[in-house]
Amino acid sequence: MRKRLAEILKAIGTASVSVVGDVMLDEYIIGDSDRISPEAPEPIITEQARRYVPGGAANVAVNINALGAKAHLFSIIGNDTEGKLFKDALKKAGVDTAGILTFDSRPTTRKTRLIARGNQVLRVDREITRPIDSSLEQRLVRLIMDVEDAVIVVSDYAKGIVTPGLIKSLVDTGKRVIVDPKSSDLGIYAGSFLLTPNLLEISKAAGSGKLSNETIENVSRTVMDRHNINNILVTLGSEGMALYEKNTPVFHIHSKAREVYDVTGAGDTVIATVSAAVAAGFALPEACHTANIAAGIVVGKHFTAITSPQEIMEYAFGVTASEKIVSKPILLDRISELKETGNTIVFTNGCFDILHMGHITYLNEARGLGDILIVGVNTDRSVRALKGELRPIIPEVERSHVIAALECVDYVILFDEDTPYELIKDVLPDILVKGADYSRDEVVGHDIVESYGGKVVLLPLLENTSTSSIINRIKEHYDNK
Repeated sequence: MRKRLAEILKAIGTASVSVVGDVMLDEYIIGDSDRISPEAPEPIITEQARRYVPGGAANVAVNINALGAKAHLFSIIGNDTEGKLFKDALKKAGVDTAGILTFDSRPTTRKTRLIARGNQVLRVDREITRPIDSSLEQRLVRLIMDVEDAVIVVSDYAKGIVTPGLIKSLVDTGKRVIVDPKSSDLGIYAGSFLLTPNLLEISKAAGSGKLSNETIENVSRTVMDRHNINNILVTLGSEGMALYEKNTPVFHIHSKAREVYDVTGAGDTVIATVSAAVAAGFALPEACHTANIAAGIVVGKHFTAITSPQEIMEYAFGVTASEKIVSKPILLDRISELKETGNTIVFTNGCFDILHMGHITYLNEARGLGDILIVGVNTDRSVRALKGELRPIIPEVERSHVIAALECVDYVILFDEDTPYELIKDVLPDILVKGADYSRDEVVGHDIVESYGGKVVLLPLLENTSTSSIINRIKEHYDNK
């Protein structure tokens, strides 16, 4: 299975997909809140940062690019400040803006989310949902036809870009049209290759409350037969996904349990992954299974999120010891994302020359203090500077791999300096851990961590467990022989 998923992800990197639909600027105002306004019963948020992310159909394109495939995006924005910010964010994400049309009469859709202490407290939308006219429909279709993509994703957010006329024109091209629907009238997507409604959307299409699994299948197959839709993939949240193909039993894909931080854009990740896999030549069951893994990753992140082939492999099968050993640039890049998603970063360091029970107990307790444990390991040169020319007993390559093999350790990084001071300055952990044989003032980097409100934790050590004592016992044992 691991080999097959790796093959799928590699092939996706050669795919190309056209994306058309409603785009928007996702604005995040991030801050802290520790008091209530005297003017109204609402929190006062002190702004600390502001982020701009391409949303809607643009997030589908960004997700496709993040998977290594090529996305061609087509949509309409306004000639306004939000439109400029949107294009800048799109370019930063590596998506071509050639298919984006600009008009004075139609403002760029903007969704502003206020985030306090990691929680969304308010969303403000600015939008016009008036349908575009037939001339704009055909202009978009002509632009899409100039690109030789066999798969077209239609991302409908009900902002007026996706019209019945646009859908019909795209279906008539003979290309595979994959739709993330918003309308409760699924008939407007007639002739599509695949629809990807969520449970709420398929329930609305049936004109009823939440459907049961049996009723979902009946409704989905009725829609397929009535409107000549080849396949329907219903996303079921924590229940996974259900794929309905003509003349084929339902294919149920179970989700992997994970704490959900933010479902924003999860549907975009699903349709992006499915379309890229289909464009790469894979059948729908494999494409949907891959998409299910990808969606499980993005719901564990804050904000409009994406994922990568590496993350998908790690999430599906875990990380090997060698993959945990990282360079500083890679580590800092991952820490940045981990902090954005609210993870508590724990850092400790040591020589770890001959791994023993004291080390393992210490590292397990350190990991229990937060979400991610990073272990800095002294290089051979660094160990010699601290311990003398006879050390280390075990070379750095072996020491780092043994540490990385521990389940409690998330990342290992070698450092060549005599102390990890510069590394701590770059990592900026939330918690800095050392053994209780140190005092707080003796812990290298305590001043850095405490300067921004981080904590220094001293863990008790097991008695009579040290590399030196092990070496002495070995010497005594063989001397007595």
